Amino acid sequence: MQLVFLVKVPAHQRTGESVLAINDRQPVVVVHQFVGRVGDSCCFTHGYVVFSSCQNDNVPDFQLQCPVADKNHLRSRVSHDLPQWSGYPMKQILLIGMGAGDPEQITLQAIAALNRADVIFILDKGYVDDELLRLRKALCQRHITHQGYRLVQVQDPRREGDPDVYERGIESWHEQRAALFERLLTDELGADQVGAFLVWGDPSLYDSTMRILDRVLARGRETFEYQVIPGITSVQSLVAQHRIPLNRIGESIHITTGRRLAAAALEQHSNVVVMLDAQCTFERYVGQGLDIYWGAYLGTADEMLVSGRLDDVCEQIKLLRAEARDRRGWIMDTYLLRKPA
Repeated sequence: MQLVFLVKVPAHQRTGESVLAINDRQPVVVVHQFVGRVGDSCCFTHGYVVFSSCQNDNVPDFQLQCPVADKNHLRSRVSHDLPQWSGYPMKQILLIGMGAGDPEQITLQAIAALNRADVIFILDKGYVDDELLRLRKALCQRHITHQGYRLVQVQDPRREGDPDVYERGIESWHEQRAALFERLLTDELGADQVGAFLVWGDPSLYDSTMRILDRVLARGRETFEYQVIPGITSVQSLVAQHRIPLNRIGESIHITTGRRLAAAALEQHSNVVVMLDAQCTFERYVGQGLDIYWGAYLGTADEMLVSGRLDDVCEQIKLLRAEARDRRGWIMDTYLLRKPA
């Protein structure tokens, strides 16, 4: 039979002691979880240890809450006559895709998720004109039907922008974000509460929030479950606004970033979607007979769209992009490069 070991840390506990598996039923607040077998000994630095004999890790049959130093006394008072305990408190995190920017494009599932949240975490990117921040708050005000939630706004760590140290910069940034998320979950979210992070587009496409939450779990200081709510991406919004299909019959689609866009992708695929391009990488492919469908601030009141032969509209897009970035302090754009039929 499998056992699930759950640890709760008391301030007075001594360190480095072992405990044998004992069956009992007692609710606990779960902080760490480990898996072992009946009869195993477990040694932790400090803490309460819980042993759960169960078919399903989420629905334990038996629990034991005991100080490590007091195992012999607790062995003598094991009882199987207590009523079944229905479960233990567990923090819940909702990772909610909000769509590309149009408040009408948030899904019914996302609205339901917003209404489950006790605490909504909003990361401030620090832009001069942070419309994204205002849009998040507006979505909450528009769609949440109760007043029992809190907004917690914090400054998002800045990412190293030097392309020569890109990988190292990403690792450092992720570690800083994991430390921030961990602090938020510890300080701002109760053991049985639901927290939500709002993500533009869809959390699965060029967003690091899932990786950050997994990193927080791997640290072992916070235990929680999280659910991902999909959203409409800027890719879908782009082709909808241009009124074109993402691919033509029998053609492939390649989605990449400006940093990783290469001529090989354009040779192998008829349709290449480019995101996160701060350098106008499309300019390199002028003269190759490509069409471009470009959009910025998709779904917002300031949406901009340009389409045509890349050779003809390249400079127009560069100018629009530069002016918008200077005016707003930020830009979020996506484009499709397509070989003509």
